Amino acid sequence: MNHLTVGQRAPLSNLAINDTAPITLKFTRQSPIEIDISCFALDAAGKLINDDYMVFYNQPTSPCGQIKLTHYESQPTASKGIQAEFEVNLSKLDANIDSLFFVLSADTPLNQIQSLEIGIWQQLQKAQAEYQAADFAQQQASMLMQLYRKGGVWRVSNVAQGFNGGLAAIVQHFGGDVEEGSPQAADTTAAPVQAKPSLEKVMLEKAPKLVNLAKKATISLEKRQLQQLTAKVALVLDASGSMNRQYKKGRVQEVVNRILPLAV
Repeated sequence: MNHLTVGQRAPLSNLAINDTAPITLKFTRQSPIEIDISCFALDAAGKLINDDYMVFYNQPTSPCGQIKLTHYESQPTASKGIQAEFEVNLSKLDANIDSLFFVLSADTPLNQIQSLEIGIWQQLQKAQAEYQAADFAQQQASMLMQLYRKGGVWRVSNVAQGFNGGLAAIVQHFGGDVEEGSPQAADTTAAPVQAKPSLEKVMLEKAPKLVNLAKKATISLEKRQLQQLTAKVALVLDASGSMNRQYKKGRVQEVVNRILPLAV
């Protein structure tokens, strides 16, 4: 098995990986904080093909069906465990997809993560990259690994490049749809009467991944000609003891993550 150091690049063929067959990337973490793993499909200019090509827990399959999030665990863990598994079929990707970037993000500094490993599998494990807390410093997001074409050959790069702005900064870097500006960038010369911040700006600061989900919900409403509809969205949660297992496994949180963007 090959060990990929930070900054290392190599053709997949050098790792005994056949790029005409499906590849599985397994992310194993030991972390006391909740973290997210996402995959961005980019064009030759390094820009997101479109919002549907950001593959993550709430959008587990790309429109072409060749990038899939097949397994995901959202909860922190005191012991090593599989966080996410992606299956990609490079040979069947659309010609305009030039690279895939796998990104780590959290709402708090990543240096709280005890360890993270990425394994590239094709029947057997072919390569592995390892990261420790010191590799992340105070950053809230990191572009971990890239699969990319060069001269018609698929290659891998262990990038490990951090972003202090978190996932929202990376989405914006890739040309994704994120509301410009933030509460921290408010005009200090404004009148002394403080305006009420928009809900999206609050979300961008506290839960940036919900902003993009809210925009997707808006598109769905527009397609059904419901954008002018005013409605109340109610969510009732059962907090009785019989629901403890559902809360601990994060299933209730998953429901909230789907309902809240629609309400926004």
